[in-house]
Amino acid sequence: MESRYKILEHTADLKIRSFGKDLKELFSNTAFAMTEFIYGENLAGKTADKKERIEIKSKDRESLLVDWLSEILYLSNANRMAYIGYDIKEITDVKITAEVFSCEAKAAEDIKAATFNDLEIKQQEDGNWTAVVVYDI
Repeated sequence: MESRYKILEHTADLKIRSFGKDLKELFSNTAFAMTEFIYGENLAGKTADKKERIEIKSKDRESLLVDWLSEILYLSNANRMAYIGYDIKEITDVKITAEVFSCEAKAAEDIKAATFNDLEIKQQEDGNWTAVVVYDI
């Protein structure tokens, strides 16, 4: 896999396609793309110095992805930390358990929310996964 994510054209909001060899990598790369957009160059040279455990249950895979991103966004804003590492211990269509790693960083951009607008999670013919998420900015 050449890239973790790609920013797509969108008229008003932020639209990102993420890639992964499996759901763990897909969810990690989707969170990384969101975090990298928010913090940009302010992440340069940063290493994580804090670890937290997150467990989320949702009704389906799409809701799980939005809830996962929403939790990371909430924690980032509430704790004023950039969540830059994701060790997903377990993932199913309705539950994710992960250790997330953060560091202090100053936001360069703002994301208000991950949305269900144009949300897409697909497994490709080669077995790899893609996700498209539109963020309200």
